[in-house]
Amino acid sequence: MPESPTPTGYFYTQDRGYSFWSSKFDEGATYWVRLAGQILVHSVPRDDRWQTKDDEHAKLGLPASHGCIRLDEDDARWFFENIPQGSLVIIHN
Repeated sequence: MPESPTPTGYFYTQDRGYSFWSSKFDEGATYWVRLAGQILVHSVPRDDRWQTKDDEHAKLGLPASHGCIRLDEDDARWFFENIPQGSLVIIHN
């Protein structure tokens, strides 16, 4: 179970970037889009060699993050490239 479940509600896409690294969690990801605070939509996590953590693919769609929404690399890239800043995102159970 994640430490911080993904919040539900109405959010608007904010800033975005190609990659990030979290020293707190010792992992990073690509194609991130901020929804609120530290809540992001991004690819599955990468390790310190910047390799995709393959075991994380099996967790897609399950509560496994620290509040973020994780996507397959191709889906994260599509979201990053096609959903404009200020778009409404609705998260519900």
